[in-house]
Amino acid sequence: MAYSDSFELEIESLAAGGDGVGHHEGKAIFLANVAPGDVVTCRITRDRDRWAKGELVSMVSDGPDRVEPPCPVAGKCGGCQWQHVSLEAQRIGRQAVVEDALQRIAGLHSWPEIEFAETVNNGLGYRCRSEYHGALRSAGHLDFGFFARGSHELVGHDRCLLLEPPLAEAVNELKDRLRLELHERCRFQVEATLLQGPALQLLINVEKAGAKALATALEGWRPSNMEAMHYEIRFLDGRGVFREAPKAPYVRDTLSMADAKGGEREIPLYTRPGEFIQGNTEANTQLIEAILNAATLQDDSWILDLYCGAGNFTLPLALAGARVLGVESRRSALRSARKTTRELGLGRARFRAGKVDELLPLLLEEGKSYHTVVLDPPRQGAPELQQYLDGFGIREILAVSCHPATLARDLKGWIAKGFTLESVQLFDFFPQTYHVEVLAKLSR
Repeated sequence: MAYSDSFELEIESLAAGGDGVGHHEGKAIFLANVAPGDVVTCRITRDRDRWAKGELVSMVSDGPDRVEPPCPVAGKCGGCQWQHVSLEAQRIGRQAVVEDALQRIAGLHSWPEIEFAETVNNGLGYRCRSEYHGALRSAGHLDFGFFARGSHELVGHDRCLLLEPPLAEAVNELKDRLRLELHERCRFQVEATLLQGPALQLLINVEKAGAKALATALEGWRPSNMEAMHYEIRFLDGRGVFREAPKAPYVRDTLSMADAKGGEREIPLYTRPGEFIQGNTEANTQLIEAILNAATLQDDSWILDLYCGAGNFTLPLALAGARVLGVESRRSALRSARKTTRELGLGRARFRAGKVDELLPLLLEEGKSYHTVVLDPPRQGAPELQQYLDGFGIREILAVSCHPATLARDLKGWIAKGFTLESVQLFDFFPQTYHVEVLAKLSR
């Protein structure tokens, strides 16, 4: 296809990665910032045998699912891909991405009816955690925001509409503080987390030359809407912590779970800067409830919780009556989990520190069996689990994933070991983006 030629294209659907897709001369064409039903003029920027990447030249007509994005930098900022798409069309797009992975990668011809949990908000103001990038170019001139889509260009904004309002307000005050008080040119990254209290927790990765200046800028400061602020400064090259800044303590937060009476129970959760917590608190509560409903809780058998973090699933499962072994490579996360188990006197939850692929053979040698395995792996999935399913006597798999493609690859391997896909549930953790959280249950 000629790169300079423009042509008219109707957008048929949304695809993994956030692009819209249409077809021209038998080839799939992927475009950013379009919605299903849009008719556009575009040109090719990258051509392959079966697909091509294009760029939007002009709009011919808007599709029925196009809406006015509420954020003024939507379409340029890389934080959101679908603010211009109606919430219902977003959900349809996410489900289609999952179904495509089940068919194309897992090789399935049919699957259980997919359940999509209700979106617990209007798609805005839901995030309790976010990562920013910043650079002080000269005194008083601070670039602070998110990267543009597909580049390292910083896109500034007055307020991120996806953040919970208290977090958005605190981040704005942080930006103003650094603009006024930071005097050393440097680049940095900030992971900001909203905790109960409310409190602000920051993990700051900064170039070594700017670490002292950044610590000085934050000394004695906290946002006006926060009862406390805790932060840790690490070097951007990953080679250590800036020890001249105060060491951040473990802070007591809470984790919500459903109780037996249909209400919610608050579980203490200890965290430090850099510890992973789910970015959507209400959707995480939905996910925990689904895990508890799906898992077979038997007094005489153990559940193996892989990539357990600070106990997001381990603790609720143990409180529900299961005996659970959590496995996690980050020792700081396990220290958090163990602090909670001690506070609750929760002997049913135990933990092992180490990488999953290294610990699985050691656990197998110990000869213990597990009826159920729960896992929430990183984006690359958990291909190493397949070879241990028989040895552990696993009868049930509850797999959580934010990456449908790698989940589908793992499902294919587990099904080859005799498992049947019993259910697939989707959770709207990331409205305005193409990401989706998936819970798949398999049994044999």
